[in-house]
Amino acid sequence: MTIHRDDLLREYLRVAPLSRALIRSKEIELILRKRPDGRIIDLGHGDGHFAAILARHGVRLFVGMDISLEELRRARGRTATHLVVGDMQRAPFRGGVFDGAISNCVLEHVERIDATFREAHRMMKPGGRFIATVVADGYEILLFWPRFFGRIGLRPAAKAYLTYIERRFVHQRYIPASEWIAEAEKAGLQCTHKEPYIGERRQMLMDLFLPGVVVARMMRALTGREVLPVPRWPVSLISGWLDDHGALEKGANAFLVLEKSAGGGAEITPGGNS
Repeated sequence: MTIHRDDLLREYLRVAPLSRALIRSKEIELILRKRPDGRIIDLGHGDGHFAAILARHGVRLFVGMDISLEELRRARGRTATHLVVGDMQRAPFRGGVFDGAISNCVLEHVERIDATFREAHRMMKPGGRFIATVVADGYEILLFWPRFFGRIGLRPAAKAYLTYIERRFVHQRYIPASEWIAEAEKAGLQCTHKEPYIGERRQMLMDLFLPGVVVARMMRALTGREVLPVPRWPVSLISGWLDDHGALEKGANAFLVLEKSAGGGAEITPGGNS
Protein backbone atom coordinates (compact mmCIF):
# COMPACT_ATOMS: atom_id res chain seq x y z
CA MET A 1 0.00 0.00 0.00
CA THR A 2 1.38 3.39 -1.04
CA ILE A 3 1.58 5.90 1.82
CA HIS A 4 1.04 9.52 0.80
CA ARG A 5 2.52 11.87 3.38
CA ASP A 6 0.41 14.81 2.26
CA ASP A 7 -2.76 12.76 2.66
CA LEU A 8 -1.82 11.71 6.21
CA LEU A 9 -1.11 15.30 7.23
CA ARG A 10 -4.34 16.49 5.63
CA GLU A 11 -6.26 13.74 7.42
CA TYR A 12 -4.81 14.60 10.84
CA LEU A 13 -5.47 18.32 10.35
CA ARG A 14 -9.20 17.50 10.34
CA VAL A 15 -9.02 16.49 14.01
CA ALA A 16 -5.99 18.25 15.52
CA PRO A 17 -4.17 21.61 15.41
CA LEU A 18 -1.18 21.98 13.09
CA SER A 19 1.47 21.55 15.80
CA ARG A 20 0.14 18.12 16.75
CA ALA A 21 -0.77 17.05 13.21
CA LEU A 22 2.80 17.68 12.02
CA ILE A 23 4.12 15.11 14.49
CA ARG A 24 1.31 12.56 14.58
CA SER A 25 0.99 12.27 10.81
CA LYS A 26 4.68 11.41 10.60
CA GLU A 27 4.27 8.76 13.31
CA ILE A 28 1.27 7.28 11.48
CA GLU A 29 3.46 7.02 8.38
CA LEU A 30 6.23 5.20 10.26
CA ILE A 31 3.86 2.69 11.88
CA LEU A 32 2.04 1.99 8.62
CA ARG A 33 5.38 1.02 7.05
CA LYS A 34 5.74 -1.79 9.61
CA ARG A 35 2.09 -2.95 9.26
CA PRO A 36 1.57 -4.48 12.73
CA ASP A 37 -1.23 -7.03 12.69
CA GLY A 38 -2.97 -9.53 14.95
CA ARG A 39 -3.88 -8.82 18.55
CA ILE A 40 -2.05 -5.53 19.09
CA ILE A 41 -2.23 -3.56 22.34
CA ASP A 42 -1.80 0.22 22.26
CA LEU A 43 -0.02 1.38 25.41
CA GLY A 44 -1.19 4.94 26.04
CA HIS A 45 -4.21 5.01 23.72
CA GLY A 46 -5.30 8.60 24.32
CA ASP A 47 -8.36 10.11 22.66
CA GLY A 48 -8.56 7.57 19.83
CA HIS A 49 -7.82 9.85 16.87
CA PHE A 50 -4.46 8.19 16.23
CA ALA A 51 -6.00 4.70 16.32
CA ALA A 52 -8.89 5.77 14.08
CA ILE A 53 -6.54 6.99 11.33
CA LEU A 54 -4.44 3.83 11.61
CA ALA A 55 -7.63 1.76 11.24
CA ARG A 56 -8.67 3.64 8.11
CA HIS A 57 -5.34 2.61 6.61
CA GLY A 58 -5.65 -1.05 7.54
CA VAL A 59 -3.90 -1.25 10.94
CA ARG A 60 -6.50 -2.11 13.57
CA LEU A 61 -5.57 -2.14 17.23
CA PHE A 62 -7.14 -4.86 19.36
CA VAL A 63 -6.86 -3.19 22.79
CA GLY A 64 -6.28 0.44 23.69
CA MET A 65 -5.04 0.93 27.26
CA ASP A 66 -4.66 4.26 28.96
CA ILE A 67 -4.30 5.39 32.55
CA SER A 68 -6.78 8.24 31.91
CA LEU A 69 -10.47 7.35 31.97
CA GLU A 70 -11.24 10.82 30.58
CA GLU A 71 -9.15 10.17 27.48
CA LEU A 72 -10.76 6.78 26.92
CA ARG A 73 -14.21 8.34 27.17
CA ARG A 74 -13.22 10.64 24.32
CA ALA A 75 -11.96 7.64 22.35
CA ARG A 76 -15.18 5.66 22.74
CA GLY A 77 -16.87 4.92 19.44
CA ARG A 78 -14.03 6.13 17.21
CA THR A 79 -12.78 2.61 16.43
CA ALA A 80 -13.62 -1.01 17.23
CA THR A 81 -10.66 -1.08 19.64
CA HIS A 82 -11.42 -2.52 23.09
CA LEU A 83 -10.70 0.19 25.66
CA VAL A 84 -9.17 -0.63 29.04
CA VAL A 85 -8.09 1.62 31.91
CA GLY A 86 -4.67 0.49 33.07
CA ASP A 87 -1.12 1.45 33.94
CA MET A 88 1.47 0.26 31.43
CA GLN A 89 3.94 -0.17 34.32
CA ARG A 90 1.61 -2.84 35.76
CA ALA A 91 -0.82 -3.96 33.07
CA PRO A 92 -4.00 -5.94 33.90
CA PHE A 93 -3.34 -8.74 31.37
CA ARG A 94 -1.83 -12.18 31.66
CA GLY A 95 1.37 -13.03 29.85
CA GLY A 96 1.66 -13.88 26.16
CA VAL A 97 -1.80 -12.73 25.10
CA PHE A 98 -0.82 -10.17 22.45
CA ASP A 99 0.87 -10.54 19.07
CA GLY A 100 2.51 -7.17 19.48
CA ALA A 101 2.29 -3.71 21.00
CA ILE A 102 2.63 -0.08 20.01
CA SER A 103 3.21 3.04 22.08
CA ASN A 104 3.15 6.43 20.43
CA CYS A 105 5.02 9.23 22.23
CA VAL A 106 4.05 7.95 25.68
CA LEU A 107 7.15 6.26 27.13
CA GLU A 108 8.88 9.58 27.80
CA HIS A 109 6.07 10.40 30.26
CA VAL A 110 6.38 7.14 32.22
CA GLU A 111 8.26 7.24 35.51
CA ARG A 112 9.54 3.64 35.45
CA ILE A 113 10.51 2.82 31.91
CA ASP A 114 12.14 -0.44 33.05
CA ALA A 115 8.81 -1.71 34.34
CA THR A 116 7.05 -0.69 31.13
CA PHE A 117 9.48 -2.61 28.93
CA ARG A 118 9.17 -5.67 31.19
CA GLU A 119 5.39 -5.51 30.90
CA ALA A 120 5.53 -5.21 27.11
CA HIS A 121 7.83 -8.25 27.00
CA ARG A 122 5.58 -10.22 29.35
CA MET A 123 2.32 -9.51 27.52
CA MET A 124 3.61 -10.35 24.03
CA LYS A 125 3.93 -13.77 22.48
CA PRO A 126 7.41 -14.93 21.39
CA GLY A 127 8.29 -13.12 18.18
CA GLY A 128 6.03 -10.20 19.07
CA ARG A 129 7.12 -6.68 18.10
CA PHE A 130 6.85 -3.60 20.28
CA ILE A 131 6.75 -0.54 18.01
CA ALA A 132 7.45 2.68 19.89
CA THR A 133 7.97 6.34 19.12
CA VAL A 134 9.80 8.27 21.82
CA VAL A 135 11.18 11.73 22.53
CA ALA A 136 14.97 11.68 22.15
CA ASP A 137 17.88 13.88 23.16
CA GLY A 138 17.43 16.19 20.17
CA TYR A 139 13.97 17.31 21.24
CA GLU A 140 14.85 20.49 23.16
CA ILE A 141 17.72 21.46 20.87
CA LEU A 142 15.42 21.72 17.83
CA LEU A 143 12.59 23.72 19.43
CA PHE A 144 11.88 27.12 17.88
CA TRP A 145 11.10 29.40 20.83
CA PRO A 146 14.19 28.73 22.99
CA ARG A 147 16.44 29.36 19.99
CA PHE A 148 14.54 32.53 19.14
CA PHE A 149 14.75 33.87 22.69
CA GLY A 150 18.45 32.99 22.85
CA ARG A 151 19.27 34.81 19.63
CA ILE A 152 17.66 38.04 20.81
CA GLY A 153 19.46 37.87 24.16
CA LEU A 154 16.57 36.62 26.32
CA ARG A 155 18.27 33.53 27.73
CA PRO A 156 16.16 33.53 30.94
CA ALA A 157 13.05 33.40 28.74
CA ALA A 158 14.54 30.49 26.78
CA LYS A 159 15.27 28.59 29.99
CA ALA A 160 11.81 29.35 31.37
CA TYR A 161 10.20 28.08 28.17
CA LEU A 162 12.09 24.78 28.34
CA THR A 163 10.98 24.36 31.95
CA TYR A 164 7.39 25.06 30.87
CA ILE A 165 7.57 22.45 28.10
CA GLU A 166 8.97 19.83 30.48
CA ARG A 167 6.23 20.46 33.03
CA ARG A 168 3.41 20.94 30.52
CA PHE A 169 4.11 17.66 28.74
CA VAL A 170 5.37 15.85 31.85
CA HIS A 171 8.52 14.68 30.11
CA GLN A 172 10.53 12.44 32.43
CA ARG A 173 13.58 12.09 30.20
CA TYR A 174 15.38 13.26 27.06
CA ILE A 175 17.73 10.41 26.22
CA PRO A 176 19.34 9.19 22.97
CA ALA A 177 17.96 6.19 21.11
CA SER A 178 20.89 4.10 22.35
CA GLU A 179 19.73 4.52 25.96
CA TRP A 180 16.14 3.66 25.11
CA ILE A 181 17.41 0.51 23.41
CA ALA A 182 19.64 -0.37 26.37
CA GLU A 183 16.63 -0.18 28.70
CA ALA A 184 14.60 -2.38 26.36
CA GLU A 185 17.38 -4.96 26.16
CA LYS A 186 17.44 -5.25 29.95
CA ALA A 187 13.82 -6.43 29.68
CA GLY A 188 14.65 -9.04 27.04
CA LEU A 189 13.66 -7.02 23.95
CA GLN A 190 16.00 -6.74 20.97
CA CYS A 191 16.03 -3.71 18.69
CA THR A 192 15.51 -4.69 15.03
CA HIS A 193 15.04 -1.17 13.70
CA LYS A 194 15.82 2.35 14.88
CA GLU A 195 15.26 5.59 13.04
CA PRO A 196 15.48 9.24 14.07
CA TYR A 197 12.51 11.29 12.93
CA ILE A 198 11.15 14.85 13.28
CA GLY A 199 13.89 16.96 11.73
CA GLU A 200 14.79 20.55 12.47
CA ARG A 201 12.15 22.22 10.32
CA ARG A 202 9.27 20.00 11.44
CA GLN A 203 10.19 20.44 15.11
CA MET A 204 10.58 24.20 14.74
CA LEU A 205 7.25 24.54 12.95
CA MET A 206 5.56 22.38 15.58
CA ASP A 207 6.92 24.60 18.35
CA LEU A 208 6.14 27.83 16.52
CA PHE A 209 2.45 26.89 16.38
CA LEU A 210 2.36 25.19 19.79
CA PRO A 211 0.40 28.09 21.42
CA GLY A 212 -2.48 27.06 19.15
CA VAL A 213 -2.90 23.92 21.25
CA VAL A 214 -4.16 26.08 24.13
CA VAL A 215 -6.84 27.50 21.86
CA ALA A 216 -7.66 23.98 20.65
CA ARG A 217 -8.19 22.76 24.23
CA MET A 218 -10.56 25.68 24.88
CA MET A 219 -12.49 24.85 21.72
CA ARG A 220 -12.76 21.20 22.75
CA ALA A 221 -14.25 22.23 26.10
CA LEU A 222 -16.83 24.41 24.34
CA THR A 223 -17.63 22.46 21.16
CA GLY A 224 -16.22 18.95 21.59
CA ARG A 225 -13.82 19.58 18.68
CA GLU A 226 -10.27 20.89 18.78
CA VAL A 227 -10.30 22.39 15.29
CA LEU A 228 -12.77 24.05 12.96
CA PRO A 229 -13.12 22.67 9.44
CA VAL A 230 -10.62 24.39 7.14
CA PRO A 231 -11.64 24.37 3.45
CA ARG A 232 -8.14 23.79 2.11
CA TRP A 233 -4.88 23.56 4.04
CA PRO A 234 -1.77 24.27 1.91
CA VAL A 235 -0.52 20.80 2.76
CA SER A 236 1.75 20.39 -0.26
CA LEU A 237 3.42 23.71 0.52
CA ILE A 238 3.96 22.71 4.16
CA SER A 239 5.32 19.26 3.25
CA GLY A 240 7.60 20.73 0.61
CA TRP A 241 9.22 23.00 3.19
CA LEU A 242 9.86 20.22 5.70
CA ASP A 243 13.25 18.54 5.75
CA ASP A 244 12.34 14.94 6.59
CA HIS A 245 12.12 13.53 3.07
CA GLY A 246 15.57 11.98 3.41
CA ALA A 247 17.45 10.19 6.15
CA LEU A 248 18.15 12.17 9.33
CA GLU A 249 21.38 11.91 11.26
CA LYS A 250 19.67 13.19 14.40
CA GLY A 251 16.02 13.90 15.15
CA ALA A 252 13.88 15.24 17.95
CA ASN A 253 12.30 11.80 18.30
CA ALA A 254 13.22 8.16 17.69
CA PHE A 255 11.25 5.34 16.09
CA LEU A 256 12.05 1.91 17.53
CA VAL A 257 11.02 -1.64 16.70
CA LEU A 258 11.75 -3.98 19.62
CA GLU A 259 11.25 -7.73 19.34
CA LYS A 260 10.71 -10.51 21.84
CA SER A 261 12.81 -13.46 20.77
CA ALA A 262 11.00 -16.43 19.25
CA GLY A 263 12.22 -18.50 22.18
CA GLY A 264 10.64 -16.05 24.59
CA GLY A 265 13.91 -14.92 26.17
CA ALA A 266 14.52 -14.89 29.89
CA GLU A 267 11.49 -15.26 32.13
CA ILE A 268 10.26 -11.84 33.23
CA THR A 269 8.52 -11.43 36.56
CA PRO A 270 4.87 -10.52 35.84
CA GLY A 271 3.75 -7.03 36.76
CA GLY A 272 0.08 -7.66 36.10
CA ASN A 273 -2.38 -10.50 36.62
CA SER A 274 -1.15 -13.93 35.62
